[in-house]
Amino acid sequence: MNTISVRDEQPEDEAFLFELYASTRQEELDAAGFPPEMRSAFLAMQFRARQQGYHTAFAGAEFQIILVNGVNAGQIIIHRTGEELRVVDIALLPPFRNAGVGTSLLRKLFGEAAATKKPVRLKVDRGSRAERLYERLGFQKIGETDLYFELEWRSPAEPVVEPLLPDAVKLPLRFDVARMQADLARMMADEFVPHFNTAYYQGDWSAVPLRAVGGRTDHIYPDPTAKNAFADTPLLARCDYIREVLATLRCPMQAVRFLRLKAGSVIKEHRDHELGFEDGEVRLHIPVITNPEMEFVLNLVRVMMNEGECWYLNVNQPHRVANRGATDRIHLVIDCVVNNWLRDQLLAAAANKAFAG
Repeated sequence: MNTISVRDEQPEDEAFLFELYASTRQEELDAAGFPPEMRSAFLAMQFRARQQGYHTAFAGAEFQIILVNGVNAGQIIIHRTGEELRVVDIALLPPFRNAGVGTSLLRKLFGEAAATKKPVRLKVDRGSRAERLYERLGFQKIGETDLYFELEWRSPAEPVVEPLLPDAVKLPLRFDVARMQADLARMMADEFVPHFNTAYYQGDWSAVPLRAVGGRTDHIYPDPTAKNAFADTPLLARCDYIREVLATLRCPMQAVRFLRLKAGSVIKEHRDHELGFEDGEVRLHIPVITNPEMEFVLNLVRVMMNEGECWYLNVNQPHRVANRGATDRIHLVIDCVVNNWLRDQLLAAAANKAFAG
């Protein structure tokens, strides 16, 4: 049985890597009738460009030499990010191909992907033999160009149930209230759009859209069927600090709004749709202006949120709001897609809350 292992690439591996690269281009150059006397110079130029391109485009990737029984057999390049495990390249010398070496390494990567809940992604040339191998291993096509397919593997195991979170979680983030209020002051009175759910409230409930479907300043409905169409509105360009706040949240964002509930106004009890942690999209509230007489009742529990804090609220649960104070209540409300960064933030905050009793 072959022993398959990897080691980090070293500068002295350049001659081996050139040999490996040349072996992967052999059939292509033969088919194109490329003159033998020109091949070395051409391959050397292409090899240098490839090496430089990979190291530039995938800074921080693992560049490793594949060993079979202790002998240099190939190369594998893996780029790990918070979103995916990307196989940048995997190549073997001819004697080691079709011997299960690549499959063995990919299966090991599948184990890491399942444990970290990340997909394995790669590109494969159209019509190559590797395309059929990846298909047998369970990769699915998620994109394509004229030259290649983008493939993805996800664990076929039963979905892991996310840990339950409390209905309200204060994240370990704090924002500058004065600077948020300064950005808010740049909004004109007529730029607040009345909330579309008129049956849900009494008084004045309105919003200024900072990110919206199509980047429209008159569109405050966070349409769940248009998730790929959210864009910054021109109003966000006025808000230097709010842009800093959003940059702090290292996760994809959908709708972003200043939501205002004027003094004396009431939002009736209701539920929102698929905006809980378990749904993969959550709603964060950052109070910009509030008062002690605000009543935000979530699932029969009053939540006290102070200016500058950042809260996750499971608005799938029944909730109601009443502004019984003398000043308007205005929150920065952000709908976020749950990625690994946000998931870790929420779970850590919930654990700290439980530990603190």
